[in-house]
Amino acid sequence: MSGASAPAERSHALGPWLYLRALGAIHVIAFVDFGRQLRGLIGREGLLPFRARLAAHADAGHGFWEWPTLGWWGASDGELLLLAAVGAAAGLALLIGRAQRSALVVAYVAYLSLQKAGGAFMAYQWDLLLLEATVVALALAPSRREPRVDARRGPTPVPRWALLAHGFLFGRLMFASGVVKLTSGDPDWASLGAMDLHYWTQPLPNPLSLFAAALPHGFHAVEVVLVFVLELAFPWLLLVRGWPRRIGALGLLGLQVAIALTGNFGFFNLLAGAMALPLLDDGCFRWLRATPRPERENQGFARAVAVVSLAFGLVPLWGTLFGYAGLPQPVLEANVAANRFGLGVAYGLFADMTDDRVELVFEGRRGDEWHAYVLPHQPGPTDRLPGQVAPGMPRLDWSLWFAALGSPAHEEVARQLARALHEARPEVLALLADDPFRGLVPEEVRIRRYRYRPHDPRIALDTGEWWSRTALGEPSDP
Repeated sequence: MSGASAPAERSHALGPWLYLRALGAIHVIAFVDFGRQLRGLIGREGLLPFRARLAAHADAGHGFWEWPTLGWWGASDGELLLLAAVGAAAGLALLIGRAQRSALVVAYVAYLSLQKAGGAFMAYQWDLLLLEATVVALALAPSRREPRVDARRGPTPVPRWALLAHGFLFGRLMFASGVVKLTSGDPDWASLGAMDLHYWTQPLPNPLSLFAAALPHGFHAVEVVLVFVLELAFPWLLLVRGWPRRIGALGLLGLQVAIALTGNFGFFNLLAGAMALPLLDDGCFRWLRATPRPERENQGFARAVAVVSLAFGLVPLWGTLFGYAGLPQPVLEANVAANRFGLGVAYGLFADMTDDRVELVFEGRRGDEWHAYVLPHQPGPTDRLPGQVAPGMPRLDWSLWFAALGSPAHEEVARQLARALHEARPEVLALLADDPFRGLVPEEVRIRRYRYRPHDPRIALDTGEWWSRTALGEPSDP
């Protein structure tokens, strides 16, 4: 990987060039999407007001280093929205290739601040992955603005240290997800039955989910085997230069495409899929018709970022494989401190498969009749085919899925939602698909629990009913 004449099979310039722009687009999506939900979720009249959580941390004696957010210096709704706008602008700069290192720093600080402010609404693994990927991308980014790719001059190949750090993060994400499936003790993975359940029990199915769920068990069993092969074996291919790395990156990219086609997981699949791009050598991007320029001369900054990120990443990988009990206390304390800043995160997706689908349905009463509030993307009405919302993420819908499973933090969201509906708060009502009372205050609000089951798509196409549901117990008060 030395000079413009380096073989395309060994040079990594075009993949990182594309990835940084994709990462910019993902930041724009993430900031804009959360910004439009911010008032109803964590605003002054929202479900979990940021000011209240900030005050609780202040009472506990915490400061920026214990709870890193710029919200310490401005916690109003307007200031939080400004932070989202600044983050989106940084993402746009990254997308168009302007001052990319500076844009990454601004985007990271803004997203870290909102991630802390968001509480349970921003506690998902891909929120943390976006933070860590943004830091590691500093090693991939050029120190100055580079020209766009054309037939005459292409981008500069990234340093090997940068590629190693990025590949380690991506590989650790995928490998840890495979390990936790093996070690969780969930019998659905061991019996090869996990995918029989996944498509209809996942938080937010999409239009293809119920069709995929209707496929035979044998097909789903093969899917489980493929998931284990891709997540446990393919990350190791990323460590080998040449065609093994190509195969590893393309295989893991294909996995993300398959997940995205059959589910709504916010920007996660877009981010994880894009992370495969820098690991593909320039021979995979001949369609760009660009010849990489000579390798960068000053690689000290990229090497420093890579070494730090590798050091932070070793601890959670060790913990995933062997547990944390044997690690020295200073190492554990350093890892806890790094976690506060979204670094050295222990990943592991879909460790336990949900065997049932229980939904919380909120109902209000004015007069004698009860009417249901409808969220945008929960199954809700049984005649509604699940819609496509990713790469956007309706965080209230997600939170209520976890609340139905008994997650304490998300159960608090459900209680606060019932209270907000009873008060008809406009900021919260704006998060719904349908308010049956058109902004009027209901006399009473209750929560009902339903068990949902999908209909066979062939029946659903004839009847218009995509789900059947059964009430579980009596309605409960908030």
